[in-house]
Amino acid sequence: SPVEGIQIPVYRGNQSVVGDSRPLSPEEIRMLTARDPITNLKQFFRCLDRSKPANLTVYADRKDIGHAFITITQGSNVLTFGFYPKLEALAKRGIGPGTLNNDSQHLYHTSLNVGNISPAQLTQIINLAERYQNSWYNLATHNCTTFTKDVMNILGKNMQGLDIPSFFADKLVQMGGVNRQGFGPYTRRSCN
Repeated sequence: SPVEGIQIPVYRGNQSVVGDSRPLSPEEIRMLTARDPITNLKQFFRCLDRSKPANLTVYADRKDIGHAFITITQGSNVLTFGFYPKLEALAKRGIGPGTLNNDSQHLYHTSLNVGNISPAQLTQIINLAERYQNSWYNLATHNCTTFTKDVMNILGKNMQGLDIPSFFADKLVQMGGVNRQGFGPYTRRSCN
């Protein structure tokens, strides 16, 4: 049964229906819950060398409410993460403090290997992650897709449109991404 008090905007086509919303299902709330929150970003990013290029892959999960997240790979270092509300934010109708989460093995339906990113772009993405950590999460306007779109905008990819994972997935396909289900790679680091 749906959980009362938490509402998600209803979208028809590419338009949000003003004043029209529906309660989140328990499964959607489970999907919105950060299962492995990153509490120390410096520690999380410690093995990345900001003076070297890296590879970026972006993902979108189209199921239910969906999710969008990224993986940065540099040598044998693999970091998979996305933006979530902190659990207490759900009690406030999907608006509240946010956090980054280790998204190892998160389901996705669409992916785009963006390819190599420059050291400057890598640094900008890490700085963006630092700004998002503990920023305000809003299910409708500042969410996982917003974070992933902001990453793409750093790379010069114009990511306009609604901040919904399914629309984001469609945009990834237009950019050469593939609709193939999988799981985000495990986060692993090669440094101590």
